[in-house]
Amino acid sequence: MTHPDWALAHKKKGTELRCIRGKYYLYQISSVWDKERKRPVKKTGKCLGTISQEDGFKPSKASFSESMKELSVNPKIFGAFSLFNSIAYEWVAYLKNYFPNSWKQILCMAYTRLFKRSPVKNMPFFFERSFYSEHFKELAFSDKTISNILKDIGLNQAMVELFMQEFIPDNNLILIDATPIFSKSKNIHEARFGYNNKKQWDTQVNLLYLYSKDSSQPLFFRLSPGDVREVKTLELALLSAGISNAVIVGDKGFTSRLNIEIIESNGINYILPLRRNDSYVDYSDINLGKPAMKSFFKFKNRYIWYINKTLENNNRICVFLDDQLRVSEEHDYLDRMDKNPGKYTIEGFHSKQASMGTIATIDNLPETPPKEIYQTYKSRGEIEQLFDIFKNELEADKTYMHNIESLRGWMFINHLAIVAYFKIYRLLQSSALLDKYSVNDILEQLYHISMVKIGEQWRLQTISVKTEKLLKKLGVELPITWNRDS
Repeated sequence: MTHPDWALAHKKKGTELRCIRGKYYLYQISSVWDKERKRPVKKTGKCLGTISQEDGFKPSKASFSESMKELSVNPKIFGAFSLFNSIAYEWVAYLKNYFPNSWKQILCMAYTRLFKRSPVKNMPFFFERSFYSEHFKELAFSDKTISNILKDIGLNQAMVELFMQEFIPDNNLILIDATPIFSKSKNIHEARFGYNNKKQWDTQVNLLYLYSKDSSQPLFFRLSPGDVREVKTLELALLSAGISNAVIVGDKGFTSRLNIEIIESNGINYILPLRRNDSYVDYSDINLGKPAMKSFFKFKNRYIWYINKTLENNNRICVFLDDQLRVSEEHDYLDRMDKNPGKYTIEGFHSKQASMGTIATIDNLPETPPKEIYQTYKSRGEIEQLFDIFKNELEADKTYMHNIESLRGWMFINHLAIVAYFKIYRLLQSSALLDKYSVNDILEQLYHISMVKIGEQWRLQTISVKTEKLLKKLGVELPITWNRDS
């Protein structure tokens, strides 16, 4: 039977046209081997739909439903993948070099830590939902695989340090600080009882960090036993990081005569605060009032007075006086004296009054103006923010790793996640969006942008106009479609 052209136009390979009572139907057909006849025979399958000259091809409801199941899969999170992949782009060559067999898993672990604070057991779930599962097709990413990789990273700590060295610039202001990582594992020998700045006596491992003031980026970390103070870890950290041409800015916990000797023996410049009762600090000129101080500068709309003196070894002591801070500390002490007169007395007030409102520093930068010394020291708030993010955003200040090697690997993954966090922070800063959005806002919005697969092509799902404008301000471009060759 000859069929009209308008009906034949819809006939494709694997289908057959049939005219039944004047209506045209399109059936699925296939060829199967008949063992008895010893030849292929035609097998008719389901009806795919009807064909008319007016309406063309109309698929049957069952056929349409089945075809959609074949054409589409569960949406995969693309916005978060796209942002993280662009941030991590500069890491890839180095990760391939130092971790050739696991660099893909390392990226995916850091991604799940940043966006979902994921523990190891949940990482495979978040990986499957992300576009990384399509980008790295058939990647081994079970919790057992992850655990083995973390241990392998820890066993190759030298590779971790070499990787971090790649991102340490010269001529940099380096902020240093340390925080405890609590662990109950009896298999981690380095987890020892230590007294920390939270006044907690617990089993812990100390985490020391080096942070770049100039690039606003975490640079280098080192773990040490919980009962070893930070000052003893500093020299090893400086040597391991390969830092030679920088200015170290620490807090009072790092200021000791021994620590200063360690830093100077490595030929590194420094700015360190002194405790108010340090013998280096002389408050006699401050007691004489402003006529004895003579010099001042303006900092954040406040006037800071200062005196400085040079020591025999050419180091310099600067004492800064902030009148607003002084009034606040005097008020605080008198309040305490009013509430607890047995502990706080007028004699105690007068003995401390000279040092109230002061910050004293020691440095080996005699040519640097005191104003710049003060501004640099005040920038320490950035590394304190680093640890705040580390503890509260990534929830990484407690560990359930069972050995020191896995813990080192885990800290490396968290390091990558926190570096990515600060990159997003700087992106918001440069786009003048920090007053409206936090990093977590961006993480949340991008995590809800997905792609869906139709046929062999992935297509971006519709996003709101508000989100489109935000992405444009951030300079984040998401493709409408994605193919494996993209």
